[in-house]
Amino acid sequence: MDIEISGSRIRYAMENFVEDSGGLRFTLLLPPRFGVGGAYYIGDGTSRPFPLIKEQQILAQKNASIITFLDPSGEGFSILTPEGFHEIQDYRVFDQPALAWIYNYQFGKYSKRTGFVFDITSLSPLPDATPPPRFIIDRFGQYAVLDFPEKITDERQLREDADREATDLAAIASTPRDSWGGLPGSRESYNLRATGFFRAGHAGGRHVLVTPEGNVFYQLGVCCVMPDEGMTVVRGRECIFEWLPPAKGGFKAAWQNGDPSTGIVSFHVANIIRKYGSPYDDEAWSGRAVKRLRAWGFNSAGAWSRLTKTMKAVHFAGTPQLPLEPWMAPGLRPMQGAERTYDPFQAGVEEVIDQAFAAQVAPHADDPAIIGWFIENEVLYENISKAVPSQRSDSPSKLRLVQLLREKYEGDITRFNVAWGLTCTGSPESPADFDALKDITLFVATPDAAADMRDFMRLFLEAHYARVERLFRKHAPNHLLLGSRWQPGTASDEQLVRIAARHADIVSVNYYTRTIAPDFLHYVHEWSDGKPLLLSEWHYTATDQGLGGHMEVPNQKERGLAYRNYVENTAVLPFVVGHQWFAYADQPATGRWFEGLNGEAANTGLVNVADRPYLEFIMECKKTNNTIYDLMFR
Repeated sequence: MDIEISGSRIRYAMENFVEDSGGLRFTLLLPPRFGVGGAYYIGDGTSRPFPLIKEQQILAQKNASIITFLDPSGEGFSILTPEGFHEIQDYRVFDQPALAWIYNYQFGKYSKRTGFVFDITSLSPLPDATPPPRFIIDRFGQYAVLDFPEKITDERQLREDADREATDLAAIASTPRDSWGGLPGSRESYNLRATGFFRAGHAGGRHVLVTPEGNVFYQLGVCCVMPDEGMTVVRGRECIFEWLPPAKGGFKAAWQNGDPSTGIVSFHVANIIRKYGSPYDDEAWSGRAVKRLRAWGFNSAGAWSRLTKTMKAVHFAGTPQLPLEPWMAPGLRPMQGAERTYDPFQAGVEEVIDQAFAAQVAPHADDPAIIGWFIENEVLYENISKAVPSQRSDSPSKLRLVQLLREKYEGDITRFNVAWGLTCTGSPESPADFDALKDITLFVATPDAAADMRDFMRLFLEAHYARVERLFRKHAPNHLLLGSRWQPGTASDEQLVRIAARHADIVSVNYYTRTIAPDFLHYVHEWSDGKPLLLSEWHYTATDQGLGGHMEVPNQKERGLAYRNYVENTAVLPFVVGHQWFAYADQPATGRWFEGLNGEAANTGLVNVADRPYLEFIMECKKTNNTIYDLMFR
């Protein structure tokens, strides 16, 4: 198939078909905003609105030669296609925040010879459509067409929220805690010792964290205690916003890095400026956030938080991440196939990491407000053994793999060819020597090949984790090494867990799930040779304010009950030492900035874009947070 794009026309030219070829299937994902006042029609039919909330998977099916989509602003596009079967699906039923157009094109005698064309046309509102608003997002960052009880419609409401908040927080009953959020008196009760830093220990027959004061600490953390998560891209789609903060003056801080030329803005920050009637300040913002979080029963900041002086002064501790991603430490070579980590076989990598740790970790070595450091975030180690065999000689990992194979097969290329199936009928030409392997694509298609890649991954993981531990202990001897924040699929690899856990104090898993699986958590704990476990990222969402869903539940009350179920069923496990909810504030309705125009846009927060807390959800969380130590030692 040759694909030629010319303006708004896409031409597909095809040849050499297998006789019984059936057809082609195209899937186009539409951003969540189409589901908040958008519409579609298939063929010449009447426009039909996308549902505001998910109802069913299949929304429409029809044979036609044209499909049209409009977003809530009334702008959209049509695709003129050959006659074919069109289908509209709501992927929100699968927890994927998107709507989908699926087009099935069946091959015929004519199409096999010449292919076909898509013609795409930009559109204004349809004549029979309900007149849309002039914009999709209102001046407070909310969906314009959606009404809900907590919606802000006037700046006066923001100021009233500010005046009322101190009284509201004071009315919430507090639970006794030590200055770090630990269990008062537990130092004496469990004969623990204070070191001036957080550490891992045992009390009452289970794993625990211990505060700098020597008391039992169960982390009830919240990720992203900072406003950056609320940034969104506005450049190129300015017309969908009712209002954007002025480029100069008091709203400058609402723009990324205070620079409107970035085209990236935070309505959350803009609302904070309007709410308090003063320029945005990190210290003031974080101080208010900590007062809220403590009133709600949370005791610390999770990943992706910014530990301010104010937070440290009031003993609100956090868990930063080591500078091991290439963007954090210039000079690290991205690992092809798993770009969130580096190639551990890169020449000079020890010096690069040592320098990064010296600059970014060592200055905080005596800071008691750091519980520990995460190694990395959601590196897909399962992809590395698939990617490395296809790399070339410019990859240090590919060269190390070839060295391993040469050693393992004692220089006998014939043995290697047999083991990897390169002498089978239909295989590529057998390489003549091991040097030839450096620049050819290898396929892991035999049991021997899979075993060899397990051996390679053993070398890879040991080189990485041993180096990280060695340099971490050098630069941060007082802090815990918190593990790699694996996704559950990654953490299902016994070899990975065993190797990584030898070099960390705690194993961390970003455990998103609808149903708690204690057996899975027990396996991870056993493979780690008994290391404590931190559930380092998870959440539940609802769509009542128009945001996308992920691990979705029906409403905010159910969200709170889901939180309680998750925490209470895992905190009782004697090796779980904490949780980190993701995140403090909702993601923006138009998507997170670093993911482009269609980033995540979910109800992940304790507060919404207008800084209004989801109190029905939060008060359920507080019930569990207040009794966490009773749960642990029941």
